[in-house]
Amino acid sequence: MERRAQQPVVALQPSKDGGGDSPPPPQPFLEVTCRSSGKVRRFAAGTTARYALHAINRKLEPGAPLALHVEAVRDGEEPVSFSPSAALADYGRGWRLQTVSA
Repeated sequence: MERRAQQPVVALQPSKDGGGDSPPPPQPFLEVTCRSSGKVRRFAAGTTARYALHAINRKLEPGAPLALHVEAVRDGEEPVSFSPSAALADYGRGWRLQTVSA
């Protein structure tokens, strides 16, 4: 019985000019806009909403309203709220993450 060598699988990459059928690779971080301060904070993929809130709230100016939870928003869509133990997620084009304050 003759054995054939397996050919390596070559992953197709989109061309540098943006052509190709596959979407761009996800960023290694997520951005959350703090509505109290207006600042954008970056977090590694897999960060929980609880930690993001902790990191955002500890950098707020005294007297600024604390962030209560994180939500994903998109014009014309119902917001998606993250529980404290949920990992932050990118919902794709047009969606952005922001904090909600009282």
